Amino acid sequence: MLEKWNTSSLLQERLSEFGCTVLNYIGDKIIVDYFYSEAMYEKYLSGFDCKQGSGMYDRNQVLVFTRLPDDVMVVVQENGTITEMYKYFTILKATMRYRNTGVCI
Repeated sequence: MLEKWNTSSLLQERLSEFGCTVLNYIGDKIIVDYFYSEAMYEKYLSGFDCKQGSGMYDRNQVLVFTRLPDDVMVVVQENGTITEMYKYFTILKATMRYRNTGVCI
């Protein structure tokens, strides 16, 4: 049972290495196409052959899309039809600094 939730897989690690990854679930496999950026994926959709790479994995991979770094896009397909898209970005980033006033409370 613990093996099922182990998300430290090669595919999980690869999702954050490229600007855009397309996961196409076909039968019992996941066909993966990697792109340098979302813009390159859009060029690919218009007919250019600009993949960074491809791969094939077993369908039983457990993937956690909330672990994606900012500006990385993942497109999930089922037999070539887009079913989900994930892209996260930071909305607010703040830094707080405390002053040492010498007053103890």
